[in-house]
Formats: sequence, C-alpha cells, structure tokens
Amino acid sequence: MARALWLPDVLRGAGVPVALQPGWEGRGRDMTSIEGVIAHHTASACCANAPALGIVTNGRSDLPGPLSCAVLARDGTWIVVAAGRANHAGAGNWKGVTDGNGRFLGVEAENNGTGEAWKPQQYSSYVKGVAGILRHLRRGSDWVCGHKEYALPKGRKPDPTFDMNRFRADVTAVLGGAPPPPSEPRVLREGMSGQDVKEWQELLVRAGYPIGTDGAFGPQTTGATKQAQSRVGTAPDGIVGPETRSKVNQLVNPPPPPPAPPAPPAPKEDEMFSRQGENMYHITNAYSGLLWDLKDLGQNGDRVETYLADGGIDQRWRQVENSDGTISFHTKNELALDVPNNTGEAGTGLRVWFINDTGAQRFKREPVSRYEHRLVHVTSGLYVSNPVVGAGTPLTLESLRDDANQVFRFTHTV
Repeated sequence: MARALWLPDVLRGAGVPVALQPGWEGRGRDMTSIEGVIAHHTASACCANAPALGIVTNGRSDLPGPLSCAVLARDGTWIVVAAGRANHAGAGNWKGVTDGNGRFLGVEAENNGTGEAWKPQQYSSYVKGVAGILRHLRRGSDWVCGHKEYALPKGRKPDPTFDMNRFRADVTAVLGGAPPPPSEPRVLREGMSGQDVKEWQELLVRAGYPIGTDGAFGPQTTGATKQAQSRVGTAPDGIVGPETRSKVNQLVNPPPPPPAPPAPPAPKEDEMFSRQGENMYHITNAYSGLLWDLKDLGQNGDRVETYLADGGIDQRWRQVENSDGTISFHTKNELALDVPNNTGEAGTGLRVWFINDTGAQRFKREPVSRYEHRLVHVTSGLYVSNPVVGAGTPLTLESLRDDANQVFRFTHTV
C-alpha cells in the first residue's frame, strides 16, 4: 500500500510553487502502488486561478472526492489535495495498467478545454512538476499519459488539450537536462503564517491597505489581498501566487521610466543622412575623388560619367526616399538616375532620364563604413561601379566585387 506523502517536497525540489489543501495528508484511501501520472484538465470556466479546487477536493453528487491528487492552478501553482487514492481515471489502460485510480497520481490542470490557450507559466510548471514526480519514482516520461490516452473506449475523454507527445518530449528534456531551478516563493493563503506572510502584509500596507503586519494570514489579509488583486487585474481569490505577487510589487515599485533618447549628434559633412528640398549631394568615388557628372543637362539618355570636381551644378544630386524604402537620385533639373531598359545585365551603363517613378530608378545604400557606402540597384541586385578610375569614364552596373571602384561617399553641398 502507498501514499504520496512525499509529493509536496518532490514538487518543491522540481522548482514549482506549491500550496497545500488542508487535510491533504489523510485524504483518499491508500493506493496499491504509485507507477506514474495521468494528466487531466478541469474543464472549468475561464479564468479564475483555481475554481475547481473545491470540487476536486470534495467531489460531486455522482462521484465522491478527492478527484485528483493535485490541482494545477492557472498561475502554475501545484495545490496538493490528497496523498491517497483519487477518483480520476475510470476505465482505461496505459502500459498494461488498468487500475488508474489505484496506481496513477492524477493531476487536474485548470483549463476550460474548449479553446483556452495554456499559459506558458502553467504549462512549464506542469512539465517540471511531472518530471519531478517521475524522477522520484525512477520512471521515464513514458509513464505519464493523458486521460484521453488512458480512457477506454477510445475517444471517451478529450483531456488534456495539448499534444501529449510534445509534453512527454518536454518532460524528457527536463529529466535529462540541467538541475531543476530553485524553488519559487511559496503560495500564501489564509491560515498560513511566517516571515513571508509578514512581508506580504507590509507590501499591502505600502499599496494603501491599512492592515496588521503580524505575520499571520487571517481574514483581514485575505480581504486586502482580494482588493489588491482586483486592482491589478488578477483573479480576486485571496491566494498569493507568482502573478499576484509580481503585479502588486509592480504597483508599489513601478519600473523607472526609460531614459530619454540621446540628442542626435550634429551632422558632419561626410555623414549619410537624407536631405530634401534644395539640399544636394556630391556623390564621390571614395578612393579616386572623382564625381558623378551629367554632361548635357536636360537631354534624356545621357550617360552618367565621372569627372574631376569642378563644382558644377551638373555634379549635384538630391536623394529622394521612396515609399517602399528605396531611394532615387535626382538632379536639380529633376532628371533621375536610371538603368536603361531595366535589363539588369552586368555592365549595363547608367543613364539619366526624366522622372517616371519606375523600378529602374530605385537603389539601396549598403554601408561599408561610417561614411562610405555601396549602391545596389533594387531590381537587378547589381552594384554601381566605375570600372576604370579616370576622368570621363562611364559608370556601370556590375556584379558585386569587393573593390574600391564600388565604394562611394556622399558629401552634402548646398
């Protein structure tokens, strides 16, 4: 004969929050043996923390309690209900075991079973707690099953709603992985006492609830806790779990406001930044110092060539930001840098055309250093290049080569 009097200590060792339902040690008849775990969900309405606790403890008119050894609350707290046999399994079979009540611990996790998403903290606690139980029993993850897997005839039960194969894989990872994390602070409720209760009472006083701070969790503390829970948006059940503790702490100790963003540095001549209106750029090959040039303004189809700087207006370009995140380059005469016929072929010469908002006139800048960039044509993916450094050499589009001919500097001019 067996009783799970070890269950609270094992769960705490697994790193999950634990609460004890009064009388849990003597609740339920002795079990034949303890072989594994059957996972359930309560099918209780969303979204109080542990609304099924009373029914699981005391049973229903058609089925006496306890109805499981533990209830897993929505905040991830394991509430131990019974050390003995519980009426949770019914007819079924898992690994040849047909006496589910007598040989499997049942865990009822709060979930409505009709589409409620499993909270990460609850699912994680489910995995850790079951892994702790199986480690104590010296069993592998194949000794946890869902009620839907155990119950006969097949299809009689739908719980739990998550994928049991994934659940067993997660339990296996915990069993074979790093040591369990340290236990979280215990869950506080009426009837408990201690330093942690006193600290909770002091936190409630700081939150504006004038109660005694004697370290005994009585009706006054329960009432103040429920008021604080309503205020911070958690279920007002008077039980202090991780979510309630965290949100009331945030209420009393709000996080500091984020620091003000630093003031932008004053722009330097060679820095890359967009300018509109009449502000123009010289676009200079970073290593030769030659500028882009348009020889005869106002004529469609002129090739863009490189020339020594002479300050001419035909060597000034305005960057225009397009709605799709690309950029175009316009002269003061509103001619646009373009790829003729949008062929995208390596070696295609760049030309200047009237602005017509086509993809052939769209480029991206790719940084090489703080001040130097390469220009890539959006449609073709080819890079602007000056293949032979020298005055009067046409610029072309070519496949990316890691050379200086494809690196340009933008110098702001007025």
